Amino acid sequence: MATLSKQEIIAYLNRGELIKNPRKLADGSFDVEPASYDLTAGIVLWKEVKNGDDKGPIKTLRYRSGRELSEQPSVTLQPGQMAFVITLEEILMPVKLAGTVYSRNQLSRDGILALNAGHIDPGFNGPIVIRLINLRNTTYTVRLGAPIYSIVFSSLVYSDEKSLEVHRHISMDESLVKATESANASLSNALHDPKLSVDFIRVEFGDPGSYLRTEDFGKAFVAYLKKNLWKVVWITITSLFTIVVFLSTVIPALPSIVAWFKKLIN
Repeated sequence: MATLSKQEIIAYLNRGELIKNPRKLADGSFDVEPASYDLTAGIVLWKEVKNGDDKGPIKTLRYRSGRELSEQPSVTLQPGQMAFVITLEEILMPVKLAGTVYSRNQLSRDGILALNAGHIDPGFNGPIVIRLINLRNTTYTVRLGAPIYSIVFSSLVYSDEKSLEVHRHISMDESLVKATESANASLSNALHDPKLSVDFIRVEFGDPGSYLRTEDFGKAFVAYLKKNLWKVVWITITSLFTIVVFLSTVIPALPSIVAWFKKLIN
């Protein structure tokens, strides 16, 4: 399996393959990286956070055609907040190629976790949907039209072209419906949302919407111990008492147990 270079990607784009409405530079040439193409944010789905609560309706923001990047709308994610992003571009994967989508390095440097879409099957037609989670302790702005993912194209190894299978097509509307359903299910789900939702990691730092951040976890743990010290002491004493009672019962009976076991074997 070989990765397509810039020249090969451009050759496919000139034939109307790989990317629907690919981005172009001011000189009219395709905006392609040496061995990849940067996909941009086309639709963002999120929930507003008010007073630490994000149980409201799903919000949707779309890219506005004909406007410069600086004039495009944007969404500001609070620390710990999650959003679904649908690419502006739609993939038009030929049957002889496959793709892999990665988050751009800039996202990780900015403290943003992108749950990658991963592998793109041959024949797939449609946009890419990825979730973003703000892991930093400050807000992060997602601007529509800005590059956010990279896709790498690879050629398949096969012996018989007729044996190749293709993925079914997925329209932009279908992707939006699926993303909305997923957003409704996960943006308020404590198992998917890093917002603190249990006492063990819920700590108020003067902000009722505090979120779990790497640098705050130690503070959260210490604060929990201070707040629930009597519970920790009680659990510790009870556990030690249980262990002592168990050992005081078992140890004296060990000789009898050993003798019984020997007799059973013999």
